[in-house]
Amino acid sequence: MLVSLAVLEPWRSEQKGNDALDLLAKGDFPAARAAANRAKEIDPLSVDPYFEQSVIEDAANRPVAAEAALASAVKLEPASPEAWRRLGEYYLNERPDPAAAIPVLKAAVYLDPYSTVNRSDYLLALRAEQAQVAAQEAAARKAAAKRAAARAKRATTAQRAPAATP
Repeated sequence: MLVSLAVLEPWRSEQKGNDALDLLAKGDFPAARAAANRAKEIDPLSVDPYFEQSVIEDAANRPVAAEAALASAVKLEPASPEAWRRLGEYYLNERPDPAAAIPVLKAAVYLDPYSTVNRSDYLLALRAEQAQVAAQEAAARKAAAKRAAARAKRATTAQRAPAATP
C-alpha cells in the first residue's frame, strides 16, 4: 500500500499540474492557481507545482508572485539545478537583471556542470551584464560630452559678450 502511494501521489500531482496549465490556456487564472495549489498539497516534496505556479503568475502579469514561486522551489529543493536554472532564467529574461541572474545560474552550473543549458544560460547572463555595463559607460560618456559641450558654449558666449564700460 505504501509503495503504491509513493508512486501514485507524484503522478496525481503531475496531473493536477497539467490541469493547471490547461486552465491557464483557457484564461481561468483563479482555477489554474487552485489546481497548482492542489498539486502542491498532493506532493509537497515536488518543485514542479511551483514551476507551474510561476508560469500562471507570470501570465497573470504578477511578476513578484512568479518570482516568489521560483524562489520557493529553490528553498524546497536547493539541490535541484533545474530550480536554480529556472529562477536564474526568470531574472535574466523576465526582469531583466543579469547581475541577479549570475549567482543563481552559477549555482545551477555548480549543481550540474555537465548541463549545456545551465552553462549556456550562465554565459548569456555574463554577456548580458557586460553589455549592460558597456551601455551604461557609453551613456555616461555621452552625458559627460554633452556637459563639456555646454560648458564650452557658455565660455565662448561669455568671451564674445562686450565688456561693460564704466
